[in-house]
Amino acid sequence: MAGLNAYMSDSTPPEGRSRVFSLNLGLLMGGMAFGPTIGSLIIRATGDLLSVFYISTSSHLLYTFLAMFVIPESLTHVAMRRARRRRETLLKEEETSLEQFVGQPRMVVIKARTWSILKKPVAFLAPLGIFLPFRRPEGKGWDMNLTFLVLGSAFESLLAGSYAFTFQYAQKTFGWDSEEMGYWLSASGSARAAYLIIGLPLIIRLFNPRVPPIQLPTSPSEPLHTARSTSPEDSHSIAKRLVPKHSPSSDLTLARISICFELLGYVGMTFSMSTLSWTIPSLFRAFGGGFAPCVQSIALALYERGPHQGVEVGKLFGGLSVVQALSSQTLGPSLFGLTYALTVNRFPKAIFVLAAGLIACAVVSISIVHLPVASPKVGHDREEIVVEGE
Repeated sequence: MAGLNAYMSDSTPPEGRSRVFSLNLGLLMGGMAFGPTIGSLIIRATGDLLSVFYISTSSHLLYTFLAMFVIPESLTHVAMRRARRRRETLLKEEETSLEQFVGQPRMVVIKARTWSILKKPVAFLAPLGIFLPFRRPEGKGWDMNLTFLVLGSAFESLLAGSYAFTFQYAQKTFGWDSEEMGYWLSASGSARAAYLIIGLPLIIRLFNPRVPPIQLPTSPSEPLHTARSTSPEDSHSIAKRLVPKHSPSSDLTLARISICFELLGYVGMTFSMSTLSWTIPSLFRAFGGGFAPCVQSIALALYERGPHQGVEVGKLFGGLSVVQALSSQTLGPSLFGLTYALTVNRFPKAIFVLAAGLIACAVVSISIVHLPVASPKVGHDREEIVVEGE
């Protein structure tokens, strides 16, 4: 996913990133919603349980072929060579750092080599370093926007650990069997997929202001000006040529609204008194699906405006993947599992209270984030920065 997100960010202009991230996540949710149903139909039609695995293997082989031989690279050959040289330089610096201890006291050499060995098992945490606060230029304090943004994303990712226990709650409280759980899962996944594929891209398109193109001067003395006309025909043609102007602040606003929808959904599930009053808020959480793609777009904007100047965005999405994996696959299941085990007999809705609390923490974190003024040298043309000096 980190490589896919980096490729999409390289291949998409700023005004389209959040829409592309939303579409990608929506298609993923759609696959999760309709995949089990399609698989069941295939098994019923073929009578062979292994048929779905044959189709899945063929799909992966086709995807591998397209990724290796058809889909073009997102960077030029010059940029890729520059990145390889930068990587080789980093490896040489690590080797040199060990060589400088030659001739030093024995304990100093042992400590250096021990540290070199111990840091390898936790090397996967290295991408998290880009999320640390950094000093603003001209001594204007510390910039912690990206730190709080990722912290809010981590709180939201912890909710993935609640899914298995949400199923157990529904089965225990409402007496649902596997068929009814399947209906609810399909409805939930379909609602989120429809919102991410159709609803959110339309909202993003409305949020992004559109400005008329700049008309170039026809003579040296004529100034630049936007195209204007009093003629209805010309006005109509100009309206068609309006250029969308990307505003990361609109993505930040959508992220804040989306996470509030998620919070309202869990609050409604906590205070539900019947099956219907629990099901409606659980489906309402689909409107919170815009948080993840908007966070990715905001993180990329902050990364471009920070000290890294948008170079090697793979590090950014690699770091986000590490945070999401730790939260959703390690910390989240442990936290919600322990909570459900301790409260299932007395107050099984405690997992929803915990989820609402985590979302509240995410709301606070995302509320602290503010977008700094963009530098004129940063933007979508990251490749010019990478290639500089060739």
